Amino acid sequence: MGQIDIVLDKNILFSEMFVGDEDEITSIRFDLSTGRQTPFTLYGEYGINTGRLFPIVPSCSLKDEYLAVYKCDFLDAFLGDDSGMPIGILRPNFTFISKESYWSGIPEYNHLKQ
Repeated sequence: MGQIDIVLDKNILFSEMFVGDEDEITSIRFDLSTGRQTPFTLYGEYGINTGRLFPIVPSCSLKDEYLAVYKCDFLDAFLGDDSGMPIGILRPNFTFISKESYWSGIPEYNHLKQ
C-alpha cells in the first residue's frame, strides 16, 4: 500500500507500508528539481516503545523551518456518560525543524512546550 504524504518545497514524500507479521513503513523523498530519489528517515512514534512509526510530515511551512508532529502519545480517557468505558486518544507533540535538517533526515528538533 502506498501514498503521497506531502508535496512541499519542490519535494514529494512517498510512503509505502508493507503489512505482514511486522508492519514496515518505507518512505522516499523525490526531489523535483533534480529528479533524484533518496530514502527518507525521519519517523515519529505512536505511543512509548510501541514500535509503531509514522513519517514526520510538516503541518505548516515557515520561512526557514517547518512545524511538525514528531511523536503521538496515547492517553486514557473515558466517555462522558456513566458507563466508565475507556477510550484512547492521541496527543500530538509538535516541534520546529529547519527545512535543511528535515530534508537531510537530521532530527534536530526545537520542541514546543506542552
